[in-house]
Amino acid sequence: ECSYELSHILKMTNDITFMPINMSSYQFKCILTTLKYLKAVENKNMVKLFQALIFYDFVYHLNNGSKSKPLFLYGAFQDDFFQNFEFVIMKNFLFAFLNIFMMNYSFENGNLILLDKCRVSQDISLLNKNIPYKNIVIANFKVVYIFENILRNCYILYSFQALLNFLDIKSLIVDNYINLEIYEQNYNFAIFSIKTFKSISISNFTNQSSLGFLDKLGSVIRNDLEFLCLMNLQISRNAISLFLNQKRLKGLVLRNLIQIEDIDFIQDYTDCSKKLEYIEFKNVILKDTWWNYFLQVANVRKIILYFCTLLQQKNFMKEFVKIVSDKDVLYFEINFSFSGISVDFFPYLLYFRSLRTLKIYTYKNDSKNDPFLLEAIKNMKMLDHLVLQKIFIGRVFYNYLFQKSEIKVLHLKNIFFNPETPFLYFINNYKSLRKLVLTYIEVSSFGLIEIFKLENLIDLTLDFCVLHKTLMIPLQHLNFMSKKIVTLDLNNTNLEIFDEIDILGNLCCLESLNLSECMASPGYLARLSSKCNLRLKIISYESGILNSYDLNRLKNLEVLEEFNLSNCIFYDCKFSDLGKDCKFFNTLKKLDLWLVDIDIEDLKYFINFKNLEKLYLKLSGLNIYTIKKHLVTLPVYFLSIINTDNQTPTKYLFNYLYEESIMALSI
Repeated sequence: ECSYELSHILKMTNDITFMPINMSSYQFKCILTTLKYLKAVENKNMVKLFQALIFYDFVYHLNNGSKSKPLFLYGAFQDDFFQNFEFVIMKNFLFAFLNIFMMNYSFENGNLILLDKCRVSQDISLLNKNIPYKNIVIANFKVVYIFENILRNCYILYSFQALLNFLDIKSLIVDNYINLEIYEQNYNFAIFSIKTFKSISISNFTNQSSLGFLDKLGSVIRNDLEFLCLMNLQISRNAISLFLNQKRLKGLVLRNLIQIEDIDFIQDYTDCSKKLEYIEFKNVILKDTWWNYFLQVANVRKIILYFCTLLQQKNFMKEFVKIVSDKDVLYFEINFSFSGISVDFFPYLLYFRSLRTLKIYTYKNDSKNDPFLLEAIKNMKMLDHLVLQKIFIGRVFYNYLFQKSEIKVLHLKNIFFNPETPFLYFINNYKSLRKLVLTYIEVSSFGLIEIFKLENLIDLTLDFCVLHKTLMIPLQHLNFMSKKIVTLDLNNTNLEIFDEIDILGNLCCLESLNLSECMASPGYLARLSSKCNLRLKIISYESGILNSYDLNRLKNLEVLEEFNLSNCIFYDCKFSDLGKDCKFFNTLKKLDLWLVDIDIEDLKYFINFKNLEKLYLKLSGLNIYTIKKHLVTLPVYFLSIINTDNQTPTKYLFNYLYEESIMALSI
């Protein structure tokens, strides 16, 4: 392996530095093969080299007209030459390609994000975990216009398509969150024609000018797509038909589709959906024929349904109660409106005996429904993930659910507090549960002891829970049996019962900690185990009280990425007292100091966080020019500010920040 920097190698190698402008595909392959066997380190020099190679190639091609020989880049992509190259080389090649056209971008977890500005916030909710492909995300339609013009050249289009293929980026997400008016009539649709894509997602086209665009887009979308997502669209019936007809989809997502015609939703897709394995419908009125097909004929394995009106729910239930045979569904998630559910729903769950995941949200439950639901769950022998959210969870459920050995993830949520303290008793079933989430539930001391006995627990959440302390049950020596807990979330749960228990000191694998609104005493975070220094990435301590002991402990965390101290009180200390030897200067990405008093020293201190992306602040009593001077030097792309004294001219400040590509929000 070469121990020299790539720049040094290139300076010594005349064959590379004095490359010919009209390079052949063979010469190009030789250069890349040399880099491969040198195992050159990933750095900006490799990107610059690729950028020069591609630039020379494109310039030579454009200057010599369309009759010239194909680009060496194009020629190299004609065979399988790139198949055995390392991912980092292909990624740098993609960066070089985008740099030539001065495109702003980021690359996160294998997903390529094309940006309007170099610093901008991205909505991660656009990514769909149910689609098994990496994505190219374009969340601003201005970028679509720019990139469409670039891809008009067929060689450039093909080269980009090949790069996406080698990087296994096979999903396109186009979002119009700024609600841009679309006036272009002769739209090329080059991006949408890329054959690499197996999934396309279109969202937030809601103005009148979008109608013509969606009509034309529906006519050019390829029929060999596997996944199609249409979300928050104002769309014509004709466009819906064009998008869906003749497709052989594996997955279909429809959310909040607004039809311009006052007619029922399209019914004619059922004969084209024989391959559907995954459906997700939210706030969409579907006719009986759709539900009949999905529930009686199609081989759907994953179903996610969100009903926002009684009509949507009624149409579904009409066909659901006609089920007469077992369904081979593995994942079933359903969110009802706040109306009562027909008692018929629960008996028909008996036909879903193959379920591995069942999630039922937001419904009023009649007590006479409980036996039917319980019987259905008992019938699901492979069920390992269960989420139930309703107004009342009775004792009968607890007596069974906490003893069902197959369940690995259990989430029980009341909408309001249950006046009856449940009886948590696992009856020696302490090994199976990996994740336990209880919300708006009262837990006794005995129940807490039972939770601490869980041997393989990884994720524990007690959200808005009340923990009851019983004098007859001592808790001083209570420790978690599980040594693998990664997430501990006690949001809005009283911590008085833990005053005599050192729970933080015994958690050595902790990566995420939420003690917001817990009324913990100053110095509580100082109890964190030193073994968390290289693991803990997220801390939320909203409305807490911190002292110097807390700060002296926290500054030793070496991989902290998110730090929420919103509405916190610093007792005889301030945020900048973390000091110059704070170890998460290079890792922190999100800092929330909303409603926290800060001074000029704190403002200056923020510059130490080299990779900070999001910052939430309260401005009070600080000079506007001082604020501007220090904020603009930060690497953040999102800034949320609350101005409590009404003296700081936030409009002037925000306009200035916007010019510096910082998105600022005033509260």
